[in-house]
Amino acid sequence: LEAFPADLSGSLETLSADAGWQPGLLPERAAILMDDNASEMSVEFDADRARWLAVYASPVQTGSSRADRPSDRVYVRTAEFLEGPWSQRSLLYLMPELQPDHFGGHQPDTLCYAAKAHLAFSPAGRLLLTYVCNLAGREGEDAWQLLERLERDMNLYRPRPVLLPLP
Repeated sequence: LEAFPADLSGSLETLSADAGWQPGLLPERAAILMDDNASEMSVEFDADRARWLAVYASPVQTGSSRADRPSDRVYVRTAEFLEGPWSQRSLLYLMPELQPDHFGGHQPDTLCYAAKAHLAFSPAGRLLLTYVCNLAGREGEDAWQLLERLERDMNLYRPRPVLLPLP
């Protein structure tokens, strides 16, 4: 077996906004393909539609009355090429745990994130989506109290699967 090289810097490339692919890691020249500030997402190629599919949870709630709340939205974008241009984002799913009328009432310290698509496990014409809900510690809350709440609530910090029509 060939040893994995410790230094990969010679293999890196940057897609720049003005000159295409450039050798090396050049963050100051990197093109912005999506400006949503999503910290994580899935990006997969849908061979049936010959399009790339990006799925992610919005990191912040939009709209002035909801700016201080965790986002409840999962978006999708598509592109013919990985480099774009990417479509405008479209609402794919509203996470029910963050809705005011959620069964048992919305818990204000709940946040949901890490939305991802799983095309390899999706039946024809459908999209398997997963996301996770967790707790944001309350101001002044002891870390042990938070851990006890996580231990008691078996619905937290576990992937939640959702099967949706393929957008």
